[in-house]
Amino acid sequence: MSLLVATLMGAAIVNALSARQNITPLSTFQIDSFTSYTYFASAAYCTAAQTLAWNCGTNCQVNSGFLPVASGGDGDFVQYWYVGYDPSLSTVIVAHQGTVPSKITSLTTLDPTLFPGISSDIEVHSGFKDAQEATATDVLAAVTTAMSKYGTASVTAVGHSLGGAISLLDSVYLPLHLPAGTSFKTIAYGLPRVGNQAFASYVDGNLHLTHINNKEDPIPICPGMSLGFVHPAGEAHIEDSGEWAACPGQDNPSTQCIVGGVPYIWDGNESDHDGPYNGVKMGCGKAMANAVPHTLLTDSFVLAVQPFVFISWALNCMEARTYIERGFVLGSPQYQRQSLAQSWPYSLSLLPSSVFRLIRSLHRLSPVSGKVYLTQLPKF
Repeated sequence: MSLLVATLMGAAIVNALSARQNITPLSTFQIDSFTSYTYFASAAYCTAAQTLAWNCGTNCQVNSGFLPVASGGDGDFVQYWYVGYDPSLSTVIVAHQGTVPSKITSLTTLDPTLFPGISSDIEVHSGFKDAQEATATDVLAAVTTAMSKYGTASVTAVGHSLGGAISLLDSVYLPLHLPAGTSFKTIAYGLPRVGNQAFASYVDGNLHLTHINNKEDPIPICPGMSLGFVHPAGEAHIEDSGEWAACPGQDNPSTQCIVGGVPYIWDGNESDHDGPYNGVKMGCGKAMANAVPHTLLTDSFVLAVQPFVFISWALNCMEARTYIERGFVLGSPQYQRQSLAQSWPYSLSLLPSSVFRLIRSLHRLSPVSGKVYLTQLPKF
């Protein structure tokens, strides 16, 4: 009898996810198969010099056989990226950093020069589009070189957060310029919504995408569906228990998937965004201490930090409206806290660090009616 009970209990655990809304659990083997790619995505937070030398601590050591071909970006205005070949996986790896903020919240069509033949019905987030275009031709040249040098027809694009969005756009872009028969795979972590329904349908029909969301990470529910954004299929959701759920369809509403589990921004937990993804946290070791962190206020209310600073978070998680008295305008996103304090008419010592980081990430302000007004996405 005890054996029967144990068997039934084991079956119940294994099938806990599959019993509801066609959600199926990933096996340990399936979960572990992503680990190498997770470290590749994490390595994209390292500098271009580090990834070109493939000397970036644990992220590089885990994939020690990787052969870098090219790298670029400055980590501020252009995300770090790198391209190379992994003999153990027999694929070219394309990876993008994810810390730079988006600048515009609207949907826009793709550049027909970079994306020939793509329907004008397909629209993507304009900030993600601009970020992908900034490195598109360099990435294409590096991928072409890697494929020729190592005799492979396989390309895998990886990235976390904004880096995942760029990698997804790369996966639409690259097949339009590479030989027929090239196989593509995209693995994204903490992926925000990138485009509209037409874009999501195109991805489902033409790409092999897996986007992995961790627990209550709020970033994957941004930008909001009310603004016309839709996630493609291919979600794998890491449950609080550590079990991974395969969520079929686009924006699956099951509570075991990200849309059902985090219906509103205040239901999310920002700390889940960087992982762990099967034990891997995103970031380049100590380098992350100097990078602008992923910042997201998870409360929807007007926060009076001082009499002079008010931040309102819109319910759809897309809009940060910042009103700063005295018409203070931020310049370069590279300024430090000290230089900001010198320009600020009031003491920054009372500002919570999370609010300061949000202000630091909003680097293009426009004066309206004697105040500074901004509509912009948070840091990804």
